[in-house]
Amino acid sequence: MRLLKDRVLAEKIPETMQTKSGLFIGKDLLQQEVYKVLLVSEKTKYLKPGDIIKCYPNVGAEIEYNNKTCLIVSESNGVDRVLKQINEGA
Repeated sequence: MRLLKDRVLAEKIPETMQTKSGLFIGKDLLQQEVYKVLLVSEKTKYLKPGDIIKCYPNVGAEIEYNNKTCLIVSESNGVDRVLKQINEGA
């Protein structure tokens, strides 16, 4: 698959959060969803495959890619923050 402009293809990671008291909060109560970057376009500046990102709700396009639910999103407009960045050469 070839992505255009600054688009990234990211796989959704199921996320639940646990409070200090031990309660689990499901993804329906979380504002943003977590994704793992699978592919990046040639014009992507900051993200690399393997990075973990959070995206704004209702942004990008959901597609099926290799039997996985994935999101195609713009690096500049859709990604809220990078949670874990994979360093090259480390």
